[in-house]
Amino acid sequence: MQEKIEITTKLEKKHIADSVLYQTYGKTRGKALLGIGFLALCMLLWMWKEYGIAQRCALIFVAGFYLVVHPLLTFLKIQKLSQNPAFYVPISYMFYDEQIDVQQGDEYVSYRWEDGLLFISRKREILMFVSLREAYIIPKNQGFDTYKILEMAMEHHCPVRSH
Repeated sequence: MQEKIEITTKLEKKHIADSVLYQTYGKTRGKALLGIGFLALCMLLWMWKEYGIAQRCALIFVAGFYLVVHPLLTFLKIQKLSQNPAFYVPISYMFYDEQIDVQQGDEYVSYRWEDGLLFISRKREILMFVSLREAYIIPKNQGFDTYKILEMAMEHHCPVRSH
């Protein structure tokens, strides 16, 4: 018997924000950048008298960029993406034994399970990565069983992670 799961989702601003914050700060690179910023700030405060003007300016620049500018740019990216009406058009997902069909308005795309899909289960959503930088956001609060989707992905040997 062929298994089939059909769902239709609609994104909200909080789903977009969560996804961008995860992509920016949820991975090792984002955490390392914050760590560098905090390290520069700590070095600046603890060694203020020992450093010359050039060293102080360099540490202020590094700390300011990673602790102020980078988070501000991330916030602006969330605001820009949240204003894009394409994100708020409902998306239909059809999970079959052979493939996953995704339709949004007139656009339609099909992915095979073997295409290297990655599923990341988060508190509010499931991220279905179809490439290194492209992911579909499947909100969990829209009345369907997300466990079945993750179970189907595991049956087809797709990596499933929880964060």
